[in-house]
Amino acid sequence: MNEIIKIPLALRRKVLLMLVKLIEQAIDKDVVKEGLLSVLDEEMTEELQKTTQALLERGGLEQLSERLNSLNLK
Repeated sequence: MNEIIKIPLALRRKVLLMLVKLIEQAIDKDVVKEGLLSVLDEEMTEELQKTTQALLERGGLEQLSERLNSLNLK
C-alpha cells in the first residue's frame, strides 16, 4: 500500500477545488473522525496536505483557494 502510483486525471477546476476542500475538511484536527479517518496519522495528514497543495498548483487555483479561506475566517 505504500508504493507510489500515477493517476492521469482530467477534472474541471470547480471539481478540483471541491475535492481539495473536502480533503482539507477531512484532515482538520478540530473535527472528530469516524471510520477510516479515525486512524489518520500525522504522516498521512502531511502527505494529504502536500497532495492538496500540488493539486491547487497544477490547477492554477492557489490564489483562489487562499482568498476563499480568508473569506471563511471572517
